[in-house]
Amino acid sequence: MAFGPRALAAIAELQARILAHYPKATFVAERDFEDPAIVCIYATVDLEDRWEVIDLFSDRQTELLVEDDIPILIIPVRTPERERAVVAALRAERADAAAVEEHL
Repeated sequence: MAFGPRALAAIAELQARILAHYPKATFVAERDFEDPAIVCIYATVDLEDRWEVIDLFSDRQTELLVEDDIPILIIPVRTPERERAVVAALRAERADAAAVEEHL
């Protein structure tokens, strides 16, 4: 299902907001499988804290829904390399915590 002109403009606007801060970000836009009226944008960005990306668009995303009736969800996704690094760091933290508990 193709996107209408208003949805395409909103997608481009939100992608531009993210690209202004993260020029290597990549995007996949598709309809939500449960509710085709919703546009899902998967934004792949190389950073640990996905909230940094969410802060860039959350207010505008709400405006698009409430004022323009354009439901768009943006889902920040880490790059595979970043995801592996985050998982490795979490595992190391857990191992350190377990070692401390053993000595208590």
